[in-house]
Amino acid sequence: MSEQEVVAATDRPATVSSLVRDLRALGVAPGMTLFVHSSLKSLGWVAGAAQAVVLALQEAVGSAGTLALPAHSTSLSEPSE
Repeated sequence: MSEQEVVAATDRPATVSSLVRDLRALGVAPGMTLFVHSSLKSLGWVAGAAQAVVLALQEAVGSAGTLALPAHSTSLSEPSE
């Protein structure tokens, strides 16, 4: 789906503050350890894109929390190599 299609299919963009509200509604609280594997596309239109999502996650767990995100590379996925 193109960026234009994502924008057209979304009522309004998600923002850092709206993402934090959503995370709170899901039970994310300051001081938690949060392991996140997500798809930016699945969030729809996010003002600020991936950076806004990371900022929201950081704000949701706060300075006492821990945020872990996997880093995958398709070029490093074959164990025999």
